Amino acid sequence: MILEIKTLLENARKNVAQQVNAELLTTYWQIGRIIVEYEQKNEIRAEYGKQTLKELSKVLTDEFGKGFSRSNLQNMRAFYQTYEKCQTLSGKLSWSHYCELLSISDENKRSFYQQDRDTSRLSSCVSVKAERRKLKRNMQLILLIPNGRQH
Repeated sequence: MILEIKTLLENARKNVAQQVNAELLTTYWQIGRIIVEYEQKNEIRAEYGKQTLKELSKVLTDEFGKGFSRSNLQNMRAFYQTYEKCQTLSGKLSWSHYCELLSISDENKRSFYQQDRDTSRLSSCVSVKAERRKLKRNMQLILLIPNGRQH
């Protein structure tokens, strides 16, 4: 009985965490979309764009707390630009994992590291519980051959 209840609670916590993570990813993607569309509509130049993000960062941080630094807003913009379809995002990866993956310009390599954890050869580094440092270290250690397989 105790084991069954513990399992039930652990599964519930895991499901809630995955739902929260998925909602955050969708929200950050949408924020990135709004920023990009605003910049395109107003033909914002780079220097003015920095100021706009700085002001947006201050407003959001004052009202919602941490998580809205200028650099994080830049990541949200890049997140939207990199992942054109919100539906393709994996809820198994956290925001910090996606931020790390944004540093990879090669789409094939980036795709390799974000494979579904059930089929990934890197399952230990792409699960939601994995540390960002571990993902970064694995990205640096694993050599890829052109067809995307491990070398």
